[in-house]
Amino acid sequence: MADQKLKRWSGAEAWAQLPAEQREEIGATALEIVMAWAVEEAFAGPGPHLPSDLLERACFRAVESGSGALLDLLRDQVSEAAGIRAEPEAVALPSLLGRICSRCGCSDLDACADGCGWAGEDLCTSCAGAADASTEGGPC
Repeated sequence: MADQKLKRWSGAEAWAQLPAEQREEIGATALEIVMAWAVEEAFAGPGPHLPSDLLERACFRAVESGSGALLDLLRDQVSEAAGIRAEPEAVALPSLLGRICSRCGCSDLDACADGCGWAGEDLCTSCAGAADASTEGGPC
């Protein structure tokens, strides 16, 4: 994978390509999941236990059910229309990761163990420094 240009996939662009009916169904399901998380969070920690036990159980199942429904929607109805394909030749990384180093795979969300920054569009400072110090491209 060294030095190859990584293909990217934009959720916003894919969303815009979906028919309104699919966007509505996905959006409503996602909001149901978020509401269940919010209720779980509201009753987390110390406080009234009778409603929290009941609500925690119910909301856990709502998140579980909603996540399964959302996965089914995405896998069965939306994948092709949104450009989501699980084939090696179609691999594209989600744009929400930000930049990704084409040598070691670190990203804006997951820096190298010793820390790094960006030496170029898709090359981290750790890999750039290693490449400068070695003809083999460094340890990354």
